[in-house]
Amino acid sequence: MNVHFDCPNCGSENVQSLPIIFQSGTSGSNSITKTGKIISVTKGSNMTNLARSVAPPAQKECNWWLTALPAFLAFIFLDSGETWLILLLLFWTGAQFKDNLDKKNYNEKVWPQEYDIWLHSYLCHRCGNIFVRG
Repeated sequence: MNVHFDCPNCGSENVQSLPIIFQSGTSGSNSITKTGKIISVTKGSNMTNLARSVAPPAQKECNWWLTALPAFLAFIFLDSGETWLILLLLFWTGAQFKDNLDKKNYNEKVWPQEYDIWLHSYLCHRCGNIFVRG
């Protein structure tokens, strides 16, 4: 079954889905080189500018160790009498904890919706309009 649709902005038939553009413009490479007794492994990827411009939305990285580190340091300094340092470290712990919770919330609630929109989005190669097929 061939379904036909046009760009809602200019009417061009030259449209392509963002996932297909991204996949076709991205490639990976692995190489292993042996020089005498030394073996080196190189991994890399190449991406066209067009593929990079239509890349899927990225999830946010949570760094829970940045939450644990200041809490651990505050615990170490408990007997030091440096109240200002302990309070600073506890403030840092709280700020990092909130930042990680915000990132976790984005990854669980916002990102799936943005990714789903990306999966159903198209690019018009004539006018550059990106649209969701409705």
